[in-house]
Amino acid sequence: MVKSKIICTLGPASSNRTTLRKMMLAGMDVVRLNFSHGGHQGL
Repeated sequence: MVKSKIICTLGPASSNRTTLRKMMLAGMDVVRLNFSHGGHQGL
């Protein structure tokens, strides 16, 4: 059986360590960074 992956897009609402840690503990496998509405300077 193939394991499903959980892919999350990070943005302003998930930019703090606490939220990111909660997402990881909830099963997040992959992070997607979308730069169409901003740049990498805020990371």
